Amino acid sequence: MSSTLEQIRVHFGHTDLYKILHVKQSATESELKTAYRKQALKHNLDNADATEKFQLLCTIHAVLSNADARALYNETGEIDADTSADTKSFNDW
Repeated sequence: MSSTLEQIRVHFGHTDLYKILHVKQSATESELKTAYRKQALKHNLDNADATEKFQLLCTIHAVLSNADARALYNETGEIDADTSADTKSFNDW
């Protein structure tokens, strides 16, 4: 398991990216964006744990919004390190 997935498991209790965003595997880009924003707004960035959780939400959204990274995750359950490193901030979405 990648270190990113391990961090996701620690903060969210599991590594199912779709469950974390509360979307189906067939979710559209619009549905992903809406779900990501809802989850991101739940976390107050005033403490270190929330900041890390928010950064992981950014990674989850980046993976599920990238067709190639999403296909890789769907097939293997793994996250491409390049995709997880290339995340945007909340305002970029």
